[in-house]
Amino acid sequence: MSAPLSNAVAQAGGQLMPLDALDIETRLGDDTLTRLLYALRKPLVLFTSPTAVNVAAEVLDLAGALNRKTVIATGAGTQKTLVNRGVRQTRAPDRMDSEGLLAMPELTEVDGQEIGLVTGVGGRGVLQPTLEARGAVVTRADIYARVPREITASEWRAVCAAVGPRVLALTSAEAFENVLRWVPQDARFEDWLIVAASERLAKMASNIEASQLPRYPETAAFSNRVVLAHSPMPEDLVAAALTALRA
Repeated sequence: MSAPLSNAVAQAGGQLMPLDALDIETRLGDDTLTRLLYALRKPLVLFTSPTAVNVAAEVLDLAGALNRKTVIATGAGTQKTLVNRGVRQTRAPDRMDSEGLLAMPELTEVDGQEIGLVTGVGGRGVLQPTLEARGAVVTRADIYARVPREITASEWRAVCAAVGPRVLALTSAEAFENVLRWVPQDARFEDWLIVAASERLAKMASNIEASQLPRYPETAAFSNRVVLAHSPMPEDLVAAALTALRA
């Protein structure tokens, strides 16, 4: 469970019901560790998630390894995690998605630039190809993987028993797809408000098909109310939900 999101929800008078759709598996074998070391030696290093930061910090002193380097985070959450690990020179885009990241001045003119990319398996698919198309030489280290897990019947019972409107904070496409696989019909998912952390996720949530929810009838139709948060930060997700619920 995300403690910052749980606290933000509680301050607004709600309760966060965890639906942990993905497990995190670290991938720090000899080959990956070598690639991580190479990536951190580059003059510009990109971290794509708080998990990438924390996994790297399990085996390395990031503050020392990244001293005097340009360090970029994909968003405020990743930036805060880096700062907490002692990497205080971190920069992040105002718009916290791949498009906002790629629009940063540090990443627009990168022909011949060596860049280290610290990420997870399958993460930020558009990032590396775009940087390489701009002429950058990218060293990528996939140091963890998100693995779908079964959301158990007891977890769903807790959600179904909750009183009041149900709001899904949508911050990950992978997690969302796995939630849909397991959601039972008595959860009445079609009535949930969905608060999306990015335009891409909002578009995904606005185009749900019955085939994505195998525990629903094939004829089920979904037209969930979807709202876009200002950012993926917990306070912005909660603010968007409150505004929508009060409308």
